[in-house]
Amino acid sequence: MNALLGAVGKFLGLVLLVLQLTTAGGTFPWQTIPGPLQPLHIALPLGYVVDGLRHLLYGGTLSTLGTDLAVIGGYLVVGLALSVLAAYKQRVWTPSRLKPELVL
Repeated sequence: MNALLGAVGKFLGLVLLVLQLTTAGGTFPWQTIPGPLQPLHIALPLGYVVDGLRHLLYGGTLSTLGTDLAVIGGYLVVGLALSVLAAYKQRVWTPSRLKPELVL
C-alpha cells in the first residue's frame, strides 16, 4: 500500500493494523467486540491466523484449518499482485523521483 499510495498508504496500513489487532480475537474473544466491528473479524486476515493457530496449538477440529489457510493464501496472492503492480508502475525514473522536493 505504501508503494502504490505513498503517505496515504502508510496511514491506511496503520488503520488496518489497528482494526486487525482489535478484531482478531488474540487477547480476548472476538465475540465480545462491538457489533459493528464483528464483520471485520471475517473480512481481515489476522482473525484467520489466530483461529488457525489456536486449532493447531490447543487441539480441536481441523476442519476449519483448510478455510483459514485458503483465506490467508488469498490475501498473499492479492498482496503480491498489488506489489507487482506498484513495482511495474514505478519502473521508470522521472526527474521528480530522482530529485524529490524537500518535505518537512
